[in-house]
Amino acid sequence: MKTENKIISLFIEEKTPKTIREISKKIKSDYRITHTATQRLLEKNILISKRIGKSSLCELNKLYYGRNSIGIDLNDKYMDNHFQGLLDSLDATIHKNRKY
Repeated sequence: MKTENKIISLFIEEKTPKTIREISKKIKSDYRITHTATQRLLEKNILISKRIGKSSLCELNKLYYGRNSIGIDLNDKYMDNHFQGLLDSLDATIHKNRKY
């Protein structure tokens, strides 16, 4: 769960698509743990990916909304105000650009 939060935070701050290897280096986490967390985020449709050769290029799903679906407990002891602000900013941007 903590790694998933780091990945989401990374994509909120840096909008460019990244491979799982790049993600693991940026968040300073083991590749295997990053791969597992990325797969969970792909299953939840928080991230989307496309195959480029043997690599998966991942990015934040711009159509995803509803941060409560992420399963993040905003009262969790690992959460800080900075990450909450990033999530709020993401929600506002998604709702602003959402087409009904």
